[in-house]
Amino acid sequence: MLHDDLDLFDNTDSAVLALAMTAFFGQIRLGELFPDAQDIRKFKGKYNPVLKDLAQPHSAHGSCKLHLPWTKTKKNRGEDIILCKQNGAADPINAMLHHIHKNRLSENSPIASYIAPNGQRMAMTAKRFLKRCNEIWSKRGLTRFTGHSFRIGGTTFFLIKGVNPDVVKALGRWSSDAFKKYWRNLEILGVLHIELLDTTEKKKKVRIAV
Repeated sequence: MLHDDLDLFDNTDSAVLALAMTAFFGQIRLGELFPDAQDIRKFKGKYNPVLKDLAQPHSAHGSCKLHLPWTKTKKNRGEDIILCKQNGAADPINAMLHHIHKNRLSENSPIASYIAPNGQRMAMTAKRFLKRCNEIWSKRGLTRFTGHSFRIGGTTFFLIKGVNPDVVKALGRWSSDAFKKYWRNLEILGVLHIELLDTTEKKKKVRIAV
């Protein structure tokens, strides 16, 4: 929905799309991605990623690793997340490449930043990011979303798509208790994973080669 309504000729919207795709498909907490202040002079690279934290692609399709310098659970030890190429318009790789080009990111530029109309680089805060996202969702008749919706939404999306829960849990850096607590759409997940299982007992046939 965001990729349909955002103006990708606009610097701010280009950044919003890339960051939305990154948070969603990377199952990232917004505080791990977004700076606290818009003033680029106040940016602290030890808390939020810059462009050089985005590794070179490790697959033929362009999937890559992003290092988060600080995370809620590992603090300043940081963690790595994987951004995988997706089919269709909702793709974090294409969105990020467009953002990098459109907003002229250098290796030390915050990933959550953009070029303002006055030509100056500004940091993108979570508040500004969510404001723009909710403007679009409100026009579609949706209720307002919070920052946690991206991490939870990404997790639920992967589970609904049939990705192995252990893989989703590992890539999302979930603890066991939190992972179970935040599962959504259990009705859909149940249908996908455990409906119409073969419950008939089958005798094993043993073949002996002679």
